[in-house]
Amino acid sequence: MVHGFPEFWYSWRFQLDHFKDRYRVVAIDQRGYGGTSKPPNIRDYSTTLLAKDLDDLIHALGDSAVVIGHDWGGAVAWQHALLYPDSVDRLIVCNCPHPAAFSTLLQNSRNGKQQSCSWYMLFFQSSCVPEAAISSDDFHVFEQHFWGRHGLKNKENITQDDMEAWKHTFSQP
Repeated sequence: MVHGFPEFWYSWRFQLDHFKDRYRVVAIDQRGYGGTSKPPNIRDYSTTLLAKDLDDLIHALGDSAVVIGHDWGGAVAWQHALLYPDSVDRLIVCNCPHPAAFSTLLQNSRNGKQQSCSWYMLFFQSSCVPEAAISSDDFHVFEQHFWGRHGLKNKENITQDDMEAWKHTFSQP
């Protein structure tokens, strides 16, 4: 299971619990999250390299897997399936279009609508600013993201302890 943003392996806790009796389930922290390596260059976070990380993990655990990705993790899952199809038994992607479809949307959207909806992708590739914005006011952005007016429908799915886990994970250098 490959998380999106602003998430980490813990985002899959409900799915891990649900599937643990029937499957071997693994939820990863992608490169740059939690206790993983944090290379300094943006190019070290390309979907190609992240897909290779995923493939290395799959082969460390077996030959192939059902790969599930959400949001930016979905983009990595798509890239992994395209580059390493023999490692993928099934692919489940939530909230992320196929890369070719997304590219077409970016190139052909009327009046730049898709580009304006995707501005945050460029924002998070800039240096230092995203980290400063996210960490300000004791990571208040997470509280807004999950508990705010436009946050989760079932706000009880993120407890105060869960919020502390998010804050701790994203406070790591």
